[in-house]
Amino acid sequence: VDSSVSSNDTSSEDTSSDLTSSDSDIIVPPQDTASSTDTSEILTETKTEVDADDKAYVRNPAPLSSPMTSKFDSQADAMRNKVLNASDALPASVTGKIWYISNDGSDRNSGNSKNDAWATIDALNFYGNKINSGDAVLFERGGVYRGTFNAKSGVYYGAYGTGDKPCIYGSSQNYAKVNWKKKFGNIWICDTYIPDDVGTIIFNHGEMVGYKRDKKYEMKNNGDFWCDENNGYTLYVYMDKNPAEAFKSIEIGIRKTIINISAGMKDITIDNLCLKYTGAHGIDAKHGSANITIKNCEFGFIGGSYLKGYWREYTRYGNAVQFYQGCENILVENNWIYQIYD
Repeated sequence: VDSSVSSNDTSSEDTSSDLTSSDSDIIVPPQDTASSTDTSEILTETKTEVDADDKAYVRNPAPLSSPMTSKFDSQADAMRNKVLNASDALPASVTGKIWYISNDGSDRNSGNSKNDAWATIDALNFYGNKINSGDAVLFERGGVYRGTFNAKSGVYYGAYGTGDKPCIYGSSQNYAKVNWKKKFGNIWICDTYIPDDVGTIIFNHGEMVGYKRDKKYEMKNNGDFWCDENNGYTLYVYMDKNPAEAFKSIEIGIRKTIINISAGMKDITIDNLCLKYTGAHGIDAKHGSANITIKNCEFGFIGGSYLKGYWREYTRYGNAVQFYQGCENILVENNWIYQIYD
Protein backbone atom coordinates (compact mmCIF):
# COMPACT_ATOMS: atom_id res chain seq x y z
CA VAL A 1 0.00 0.00 0.00
CA ASP A 2 1.30 3.43 -0.93
CA SER A 3 1.84 5.19 2.40
CA SER A 4 1.25 8.51 0.68
CA VAL A 5 -2.45 7.71 0.21
CA SER A 6 -4.51 10.02 2.37
CA SER A 7 -6.31 8.34 5.23
CA ASN A 8 -9.38 10.34 4.24
CA ASP A 9 -9.55 8.71 0.82
CA THR A 10 -11.98 5.81 0.67
CA SER A 11 -13.41 3.94 -2.23
CA SER A 12 -17.11 4.15 -2.92
CA GLU A 13 -19.37 2.41 -0.46
CA ASP A 14 -20.25 -1.21 -1.18
CA THR A 15 -24.04 -1.20 -0.96
CA SER A 16 -24.48 -4.96 -0.76
CA SER A 17 -27.15 -5.89 1.75
CA ASP A 18 -24.97 -8.11 3.97
CA LEU A 19 -21.39 -8.66 5.08
CA THR A 20 -20.72 -11.68 2.90
CA SER A 21 -17.10 -11.69 1.77
CA SER A 22 -16.43 -11.31 -1.91
CA ASP A 23 -13.29 -11.52 -4.01
CA SER A 24 -13.09 -7.73 -3.95
CA ASP A 25 -12.77 -7.81 -0.15
CA ILE A 26 -9.61 -9.94 -0.14
CA ILE A 27 -6.47 -7.90 0.45
CA VAL A 28 -3.74 -9.21 -1.84
CA PRO A 29 -0.31 -9.60 -0.17
CA PRO A 30 2.52 -7.49 -1.59
CA GLN A 31 4.47 -9.13 -4.38
CA ASP A 32 7.81 -10.65 -3.40
CA THR A 33 10.43 -9.00 -5.60
CA ALA A 34 13.39 -10.14 -3.53
CA SER A 35 14.06 -13.29 -5.54
CA SER A 36 15.78 -11.40 -8.34
CA THR A 37 17.24 -8.59 -6.25
CA ASP A 38 20.32 -8.44 -4.05
CA THR A 39 19.09 -8.46 -0.44
CA SER A 40 21.69 -5.94 0.66
CA GLU A 41 20.21 -3.46 -1.80
CA ILE A 42 16.73 -4.06 -0.37
CA LEU A 43 18.02 -3.29 3.12
CA THR A 44 19.65 -0.02 2.05
CA GLU A 45 16.22 1.20 0.95
CA THR A 46 14.74 0.68 4.43
CA LYS A 47 13.67 3.99 5.94
CA THR A 48 12.19 4.97 9.26
CA GLU A 49 9.29 7.38 9.44
CA VAL A 50 8.28 7.91 13.04
CA ASP A 51 6.19 10.99 13.78
CA ALA A 52 4.56 12.37 16.91
CA ASP A 53 1.46 10.17 16.56
CA ASP A 54 3.62 7.03 16.43
CA LYS A 55 5.80 8.18 19.32
CA ALA A 56 2.93 9.29 21.54
CA TYR A 57 3.71 7.56 24.81
CA VAL A 58 1.31 7.33 27.74
CA ARG A 59 2.96 6.60 31.08
CA ASN A 60 -0.28 5.04 32.37
CA PRO A 61 -2.92 4.22 29.74
CA ALA A 62 -5.39 2.60 32.18
CA PRO A 63 -7.36 5.80 32.93
CA LEU A 64 -7.83 6.51 29.21
CA SER A 65 -10.53 3.90 28.65
CA SER A 66 -11.41 2.65 32.15
CA PRO A 67 -10.87 5.40 34.73
CA MET A 68 -11.12 4.27 38.32
CA THR A 69 -9.48 4.96 41.66
CA SER A 70 -8.29 2.81 44.53
CA LYS A 71 -6.74 3.31 47.94
CA PHE A 72 -3.69 1.51 46.55
CA ASP A 73 -3.10 4.00 43.72
CA SER A 74 -0.13 5.59 45.47
CA GLN A 75 1.59 2.23 45.93
CA ALA A 76 0.84 1.28 42.33
CA ASP A 77 2.22 4.60 41.09
CA ALA A 78 5.39 4.09 43.11
CA MET A 79 5.92 0.61 41.69
CA ARG A 80 5.17 1.78 38.15
CA ASN A 81 7.56 4.71 38.45
CA LYS A 82 10.28 2.39 39.74
CA VAL A 83 10.00 0.38 36.53
CA LEU A 84 9.64 3.36 34.19
CA ASN A 85 12.59 5.21 35.73
CA ALA A 86 15.00 2.28 35.96
CA SER A 87 18.48 3.30 34.85
CA ASP A 88 20.57 1.68 32.13
CA ALA A 89 23.69 -0.24 33.10
CA LEU A 90 25.65 -2.71 31.01
CA PRO A 91 26.39 -5.89 32.96
CA ALA A 92 29.88 -7.33 33.30
CA SER A 93 28.88 -10.06 30.84
CA VAL A 94 29.11 -7.53 27.98
CA THR A 95 32.67 -8.03 26.81
CA GLY A 96 32.17 -7.81 23.05
CA LYS A 97 30.72 -5.27 20.62
CA ILE A 98 27.85 -2.91 21.32
CA TRP A 99 25.29 -2.53 18.53
CA TYR A 100 23.08 0.56 18.41
CA ILE A 101 19.62 1.10 16.91
CA SER A 102 18.08 4.58 16.66
CA ASN A 103 15.21 6.24 14.80
CA ASP A 104 17.84 8.75 13.65
CA GLY A 105 20.06 5.99 12.26
CA SER A 106 20.21 4.27 8.90
CA ASP A 107 20.27 0.61 7.95
CA ARG A 108 23.21 1.49 5.70
CA ASN A 109 25.28 2.18 8.82
CA SER A 110 27.60 -0.23 10.59
CA GLY A 111 25.58 -0.20 13.84
CA ASN A 112 28.82 -0.03 15.83
CA SER A 113 28.38 3.40 17.43
CA LYS A 114 25.70 5.88 18.47
CA ASN A 115 26.62 8.06 15.50
CA ASP A 116 26.51 5.10 13.11
CA ALA A 117 23.42 3.34 14.44
CA TRP A 118 21.03 1.14 12.50
CA ALA A 119 17.48 2.41 12.13
CA THR A 120 15.26 -0.65 12.28
CA ILE A 121 14.76 -4.17 13.58
CA ASP A 122 15.12 -5.25 9.94
CA ALA A 123 18.82 -4.43 10.24
CA LEU A 124 19.09 -6.35 13.51
CA ASN A 125 17.65 -9.41 11.79
CA PHE A 126 19.64 -8.94 8.59
CA TYR A 127 23.00 -8.59 10.33
CA GLY A 128 22.17 -11.04 13.09
CA ASN A 129 25.03 -13.36 12.15
CA LYS A 130 27.48 -10.63 13.18
CA ILE A 131 26.13 -10.50 16.74
CA ASN A 132 27.94 -12.88 19.10
CA SER A 133 27.87 -13.98 22.71
CA GLY A 134 29.19 -11.18 24.90
CA ASP A 135 27.71 -8.46 22.68
CA ALA A 136 24.98 -5.96 23.55
CA VAL A 137 22.14 -4.63 21.38
CA LEU A 138 20.91 -1.21 22.54
CA PHE A 139 17.82 0.67 21.35
CA GLU A 140 17.75 4.45 21.76
CA ARG A 141 15.24 5.73 24.28
CA GLY A 142 12.29 7.71 23.01
CA GLY A 143 12.20 5.70 19.80
CA VAL A 144 9.64 3.33 18.29
CA TYR A 145 10.89 0.17 16.57
CA ARG A 146 8.48 -2.10 14.75
CA GLY A 147 9.00 -5.79 14.18
CA THR A 148 10.13 -9.00 15.85
CA PHE A 149 13.45 -10.71 16.39
CA ASN A 150 15.16 -13.80 17.80
CA ALA A 151 17.34 -13.29 20.87
CA LYS A 152 20.80 -14.88 20.71
CA SER A 153 22.70 -16.68 23.44
CA GLY A 154 24.99 -14.55 25.55
CA VAL A 155 23.57 -11.23 24.30
CA TYR A 156 22.28 -8.32 26.39
CA TYR A 157 19.32 -6.38 24.94
CA GLY A 158 18.75 -2.96 26.48
CA ALA A 159 18.44 0.79 26.11
CA TYR A 160 20.63 3.88 25.84
CA GLY A 161 20.14 7.62 25.79
CA THR A 162 17.52 9.65 27.64
CA GLY A 163 13.75 9.69 27.83
CA ASP A 164 11.13 6.96 27.82
CA LYS A 165 12.00 3.33 27.29
CA PRO A 166 12.50 2.33 23.65
CA CYS A 167 9.20 0.91 22.39
CA ILE A 168 9.21 -2.27 20.33
CA TYR A 169 5.84 -2.75 18.68
CA GLY A 170 4.54 -5.94 17.12
CA SER A 171 2.20 -3.75 15.07
CA SER A 172 3.93 -3.22 11.73
CA GLN A 173 2.69 0.35 11.22
CA ASN A 174 0.28 3.00 12.41
CA TYR A 175 -2.90 1.86 10.67
CA ALA A 176 -4.49 5.30 11.06
CA LYS A 177 -2.29 6.21 8.10
CA VAL A 178 -3.54 3.58 5.68
CA ASN A 179 -6.68 3.58 3.59
CA TRP A 180 -9.92 2.18 5.05
CA LYS A 181 -12.68 1.11 2.68
CA LYS A 182 -16.32 1.29 3.62
CA LYS A 183 -18.02 -2.07 3.13
CA PHE A 184 -21.57 -1.46 4.31
CA GLY A 185 -23.21 0.67 6.98
CA ASN A 186 -20.64 1.13 9.76
CA ILE A 187 -18.40 -1.70 8.60
CA TRP A 188 -14.91 -0.73 7.37
CA ILE A 189 -12.21 -2.86 5.76
CA CYS A 190 -8.53 -2.20 6.41
CA ASP A 191 -7.35 -1.74 2.85
CA THR A 192 -3.84 -3.12 3.36
CA TYR A 193 -2.40 -6.60 3.60
CA ILE A 194 -2.39 -8.23 7.06
CA PRO A 195 -0.39 -11.48 7.13
CA ASP A 196 -1.94 -13.27 10.13
CA ASP A 197 -4.81 -13.41 12.61
CA VAL A 198 -5.52 -10.12 14.40
CA GLY A 199 -5.74 -10.50 18.17
CA THR A 200 -5.96 -6.92 19.35
CA ILE A 201 -6.58 -3.39 18.11
CA ILE A 202 -5.64 -0.38 20.24
CA PHE A 203 -6.85 3.11 19.33
CA ASN A 204 -4.88 6.20 20.39
CA HIS A 205 -2.62 4.09 22.63
CA GLY A 206 -5.46 3.04 24.91
CA GLU A 207 -8.29 5.55 24.55
CA MET A 208 -10.31 2.73 23.03
CA VAL A 209 -9.69 -0.99 22.57
CA GLY A 210 -11.12 -3.31 19.96
CA TYR A 211 -13.31 -6.31 20.72
CA LYS A 212 -12.59 -9.40 18.63
CA ARG A 213 -15.70 -11.15 17.33
CA ASP A 214 -15.86 -14.73 16.14
CA LYS A 215 -18.45 -14.06 13.46
CA LYS A 216 -18.93 -11.14 11.13
CA TYR A 217 -22.56 -10.66 12.15
CA GLU A 218 -21.52 -10.08 15.78
CA MET A 219 -20.02 -6.69 14.96
CA LYS A 220 -22.52 -4.19 16.36
CA ASN A 221 -20.56 -1.60 18.39
CA ASN A 222 -17.68 0.77 17.77
CA GLY A 223 -14.41 -1.12 18.02
CA ASP A 224 -15.84 -4.56 17.23
CA PHE A 225 -13.64 -6.34 14.69
CA TRP A 226 -13.55 -9.59 12.78
CA CYS A 227 -10.54 -11.07 10.99
CA ASP A 228 -11.57 -13.23 8.02
CA GLU A 229 -9.03 -16.05 8.10
CA ASN A 230 -10.52 -17.70 5.02
CA ASN A 231 -9.98 -14.60 2.90
CA GLY A 232 -6.40 -13.53 3.49
CA TYR A 233 -7.01 -12.29 7.06
CA THR A 234 -9.06 -9.39 5.75
CA LEU A 235 -9.83 -7.15 8.72
CA TYR A 236 -13.32 -5.71 9.28
CA VAL A 237 -13.92 -3.03 11.93
CA TYR A 238 -17.24 -1.57 13.09
CA MET A 239 -16.96 2.22 13.46
CA ASP A 240 -19.48 5.01 12.97
CA LYS A 241 -16.89 6.96 10.95
CA ASN A 242 -13.72 6.23 9.03
CA PRO A 243 -11.30 4.82 11.65
CA ALA A 244 -8.46 6.85 10.14
CA GLU A 245 -10.47 10.03 10.69
CA ALA A 246 -11.57 9.07 14.19
CA PHE A 247 -8.09 8.26 15.54
CA LYS A 248 -4.52 9.45 15.12
CA SER A 249 -3.11 6.07 16.11
CA ILE A 250 -4.37 2.55 15.39
CA GLU A 251 -2.09 -0.31 16.43
CA ILE A 252 -2.96 -3.82 15.22
CA GLY A 253 -1.45 -6.85 16.92
CA ILE A 254 -1.25 -10.05 14.88
CA ARG A 255 -0.29 -13.64 15.75
CA LYS A 256 3.44 -13.02 16.03
CA THR A 257 5.69 -13.00 19.11
CA ILE A 258 7.88 -9.91 19.54
CA ILE A 259 11.02 -11.53 21.02
CA ASN A 260 11.59 -15.23 20.45
CA ILE A 261 14.07 -17.21 22.54
CA SER A 262 14.65 -20.42 20.61
CA ALA A 263 15.18 -23.85 22.17
CA GLY A 264 18.47 -24.14 24.03
CA MET A 265 19.31 -20.43 24.05
CA LYS A 266 21.02 -19.30 27.26
CA ASP A 267 22.62 -16.37 29.11
CA ILE A 268 20.27 -13.68 27.76
CA THR A 269 19.23 -10.45 29.49
CA ILE A 270 16.36 -8.25 28.29
CA ASP A 271 16.36 -4.95 30.16
CA ASN A 272 14.50 -1.63 30.02
CA LEU A 273 12.45 -2.26 26.88
CA CYS A 274 8.76 -1.56 26.26
CA LEU A 275 6.99 -4.34 24.32
CA LYS A 276 3.46 -3.70 23.03
CA TYR A 277 0.84 -4.43 20.43
CA THR A 278 0.96 -8.06 19.39
CA GLY A 279 -1.67 -10.78 19.18
CA ALA A 280 0.76 -13.46 20.43
CA HIS A 281 3.45 -13.25 23.17
CA GLY A 282 5.74 -10.45 24.25
CA ILE A 283 8.59 -12.88 24.95
CA ASP A 284 8.39 -16.61 24.24
CA ALA A 285 11.18 -18.96 25.41
CA LYS A 286 11.27 -22.51 24.11
CA HIS A 287 12.33 -25.68 25.91
CA GLY A 288 15.82 -25.86 27.34
CA SER A 289 16.35 -22.11 27.61
CA ALA A 290 18.51 -21.27 30.62
CA ASN A 291 19.94 -18.33 32.56
CA ILE A 292 17.46 -15.76 31.24
CA THR A 293 16.82 -12.42 32.97
CA ILE A 294 13.96 -10.07 32.05
CA LYS A 295 13.86 -6.88 34.12
CA ASN A 296 12.69 -3.26 34.14
CA CYS A 297 10.48 -3.86 31.10
CA GLU A 298 6.97 -2.73 30.21
CA PHE A 299 4.53 -5.14 28.58
CA GLY A 300 1.14 -3.91 27.39
CA PHE A 301 -1.77 -4.76 25.09
CA ILE A 302 -0.54 -8.25 24.22
CA GLY A 303 -2.38 -11.38 23.02
CA GLY A 304 -5.83 -12.26 21.72
CA SER A 305 -5.08 -14.15 18.51
CA TYR A 306 -6.26 -17.72 17.95
CA LEU A 307 -3.89 -20.58 18.57
CA LYS A 308 -3.03 -22.55 15.48
CA GLY A 309 -4.30 -26.11 15.36
CA TYR A 310 -7.57 -27.98 15.35
CA TRP A 311 -8.63 -26.24 18.59
CA ARG A 312 -8.04 -22.72 17.23
CA GLU A 313 -11.69 -21.75 16.92
CA TYR A 314 -12.09 -22.16 20.68
CA THR A 315 -8.82 -20.86 22.14
CA ARG A 316 -7.20 -17.44 22.14
CA TYR A 317 -3.84 -16.88 23.77
CA GLY A 318 -0.97 -14.48 24.49
CA ASN A 319 1.37 -13.98 27.45
CA ALA A 320 3.66 -11.10 28.34
CA VAL A 321 6.43 -13.60 29.15
CA GLN A 322 6.25 -17.33 28.55
CA PHE A 323 8.69 -20.13 29.41
CA TYR A 324 7.88 -23.79 29.03
CA GLN A 325 9.26 -27.32 28.74
CA GLY A 326 12.36 -27.57 30.88
CA CYS A 327 13.65 -24.00 31.09
CA GLU A 328 15.81 -23.22 34.13
CA ASN A 329 17.37 -20.33 36.04
CA ILE A 330 14.78 -17.78 34.96
CA LEU A 331 14.50 -14.37 36.66
CA VAL A 332 11.65 -12.00 35.78
CA GLU A 333 11.63 -8.96 38.09
CA ASN A 334 10.59 -5.32 38.36
CA ASN A 335 8.44 -5.31 35.23
CA TRP A 336 5.15 -3.48 34.61
CA ILE A 337 2.64 -5.83 32.95
CA TYR A 338 -0.91 -4.88 31.96
CA GLN A 339 -3.65 -5.64 29.41
CA ILE A 340 -2.38 -9.15 28.63
CA TYR A 341 -4.95 -11.50 27.12
CA ASP A 342 -3.85 -14.73 28.77
